[in-house]
Amino acid sequence: MSANDVSPRILMVVGLMTALMCVSAFVRIPVPPVAITLQSVVVLLSGLVLGPQLGPLAQGIYLALGLIGLPVFSQGGGLGYIFQPSFGYLLGFVPAAWFIGHGVHGLKTASTKRLLILAIGAHLLIYAIGLPYLYLALRYFMGTPVEFLPLVYSGCLLFLPGDFLKSAFFVVIAKRLTNNHTLTTFRESC
Repeated sequence: MSANDVSPRILMVVGLMTALMCVSAFVRIPVPPVAITLQSVVVLLSGLVLGPQLGPLAQGIYLALGLIGLPVFSQGGGLGYIFQPSFGYLLGFVPAAWFIGHGVHGLKTASTKRLLILAIGAHLLIYAIGLPYLYLALRYFMGTPVEFLPLVYSGCLLFLPGDFLKSAFFVVIAKRLTNNHTLTTFRESC
C-alpha cells in the first residue's frame, strides 16, 4: 500500500483505533505486576478493521504517543516506560494486530472458530513477547529476584480466563461486522 492509496477515511479510522487504545488503557483492574485492561480487544479490532498493515500502524502510533510522554499507557507515559515490567505486553500489540489482520485478510466473512483461534493466537503472541520482557524488567531493571513458575502465573496464567472472555467478546463484535458486510463495505469505500 502506497501513500497514494491511503484515503482520509482510512486515516480517520487509524486515528480512531489509536484513540480507542488510549481510552482502553484506563478501563482497568489493577493486578500487580500487570493491570487487566480492555486494550487487547481494541488490538484485535484494529487488526480486523484495518488489516495487516494499518492495524499494526495504529498500535505503533499508540506506542509512539506514550513514549513521547503523553500519559496514554495504563500507568502514564514517557520514554522511561520502557523500564516498566508491562512494556513488553504493549510491544506485543503490534504483531498481534498484524496476526489478526493477516488472518482475516481478503475474507468477506470469517467463521466463529477461525475468529476465536485468531483471537487466542493473538493473545498468546502478546504473552510470547510480554512474559520474557516482564522477566527481564523485574530481574534486571528492578533488581527483583524472580522464579519461573510464579512469574508465569502472575504474568500469564492469571490473565488467561479474562483473555478468553475478551476473545469471545471480540468474536461477537467481529461476527457482527463481518456478517452484515460492514467491513467489506468500509474497505471498498476507502
